[in-house]
Amino acid sequence: MDIIERINIYFICEEYLKINGKSLKYNIKGNVSVFNKIDISNLNLKELPQELKDLGEYSVKGNFKCNGNKLISLKGSPKNVGGDFWCRGNKLTSLEGSPKNVDGIFWCSNNRLTSLKGSPKSVGGFFDCTENKLTSLDGAPKIVDGNFRCSGNTKEFTEEDVRKVSKVKGNIYIK
Repeated sequence: MDIIERINIYFICEEYLKINGKSLKYNIKGNVSVFNKIDISNLNLKELPQELKDLGEYSVKGNFKCNGNKLISLKGSPKNVGGDFWCRGNKLTSLEGSPKNVDGIFWCSNNRLTSLKGSPKSVGGFFDCTENKLTSLDGAPKIVDGNFRCSGNTKEFTEEDVRKVSKVKGNIYIK
């Protein structure tokens, strides 16, 4: 796919995602970075738009919000998010496909998560996995610079459970 085709995908994506004032930046390897934010919340989506999946590996410098849909997969998510990543209020059972790094908040509450496998490796803000069906915290981010919230799951976790899987710099909320 050459650069012209990628620009055309961007314009399709921009119109579909209602991304206002975004720019694409290409490096020599052809990777795409999307600046600012992407907000595709509350659109009754069952999966992320194909236009995002077609971009391949990309980054969002600001926030990426796909909350309040009916998503069953995060395939097509950005690799890195410079702001917050909100996927709360969907039908996710797994975090596979989520970003590798999130500099802000990672909010995956109110889903049907049975596992945290696929979580980002590091979260710069708080990590919230409340109100899911978790029985284990395996796969949680290794580093959480903010608070870690995990109440309202199938298993009632302890602070010790959280500290076994994550280095949390903020508070841990288990109730």
